[in-house]
Amino acid sequence: MPIPAPEGFTDLRVHLHEAGVDAAHLSFVLERYLELPANKPPSDWFTDVQAEHQAWAYREAVGTFQQLIVDKPDDGNGDDDEA
Repeated sequence: MPIPAPEGFTDLRVHLHEAGVDAAHLSFVLERYLELPANKPPSDWFTDVQAEHQAWAYREAVGTFQQLIVDKPDDGNGDDDEA
């Protein structure tokens, strides 16, 4: 689910678009990154609590960033030229 910018903030997707970054593509790449088997926590839990915590925190940070830039179903990806 997309996370909207707070009131008064520039939408991150718009900012990325204005900087020449394709937010939709970046969102797609980050989503695929999180799906790679090497980027998922191991199945044998509780062997290294610190490493597991770091893995979950890292995945959460990447996932949250991805949710900031994911397309909103009602207004595209920040490209005002789309009609």
